Amino acid sequence: MKDLAALLGRMVDAGVIVGYALFGAMAQIRYTEPVATVDFDGTPIRVVTADYLAVIALSVGRAKDYARILALLEADATTVDTISLLASRFALDDRWASFRKRFLDE
Repeated sequence: MKDLAALLGRMVDAGVIVGYALFGAMAQIRYTEPVATVDFDGTPIRVVTADYLAVIALSVGRAKDYARILALLEADATTVDTISLLASRFALDDRWASFRKRFLDE
């Protein structure tokens, strides 16, 4: 991870990329595990917010994605209401309704 952080930092400094954000498992750790910082040896790493991470997981729809959504909700990193708003924005209402019925007993 340290090498990745350094590489991303150099790419931003060189103008190869403007910005970046981690998502997936690395982003989930930021919200479900106690993390004191998102700096890696002085290199700050941007992480996608839990709300958007949950909606990305919803759009993909694998079992591990559903588990990620549940973990984020249980960690109070996001809320059902926030995911509902974003699901509507990205035309995922049907998937969200199905998820809620299946996993949240709604």
